[in-house]
Amino acid sequence: MALKKEETWVGFGLVGGGSLIAVGTEGLEGAMISCDRKKKVLVDKMAVRLGPGLGAGTGVCMLIGVHAPTYSAIKKVKRMDGWDANLSVFAKVNAKSAKTVISAARIAARTKLKDMMKVLTPDTVESMFDGAKLMYEASQGADKLATGKPDIAAISLPVGVGLEASAHYTIGFCEVKPWADVEWDWNPLW
Repeated sequence: MALKKEETWVGFGLVGGGSLIAVGTEGLEGAMISCDRKKKVLVDKMAVRLGPGLGAGTGVCMLIGVHAPTYSAIKKVKRMDGWDANLSVFAKVNAKSAKTVISAARIAARTKLKDMMKVLTPDTVESMFDGAKLMYEASQGADKLATGKPDIAAISLPVGVGLEASAHYTIGFCEVKPWADVEWDWNPLW
């Protein structure tokens, strides 16, 4: 099933998580705008990781929503499950490195969504839509795209900090909320 611009959403999010031996946790806060630039939403995800791993990291991800022409359709997405692997490595791990992670997370937590979304100009959204089908299929599989059901995928970008190695199945619970120029209230470190 082909992606239609009026049913596709793109955006960015901050993701952070960690694993300890066989279990872990992950959180995501982000925002998406419909490719027709008429609707915008906030996305929250809390997840449990099952699989081997050790460490923690934080980073940026691209969000892609598919088969959702309206807010009520994208709001039906309640789960973000799937296989994932993480590899985040500091060149040197010490107290200074730990401070860098905490500082980066605090700066990200204070970022206002409306500032983050300024990068989603009409040209940027058009470019992201052009790559959305390929990126969604690569991360979720063509079979899942063919179902025609509303879905959201979070695709990690090579921007982040941490010290982690893990391979796991993620069971994620998702909430999609309307966005009316609200401040981002995600402050995990204080």
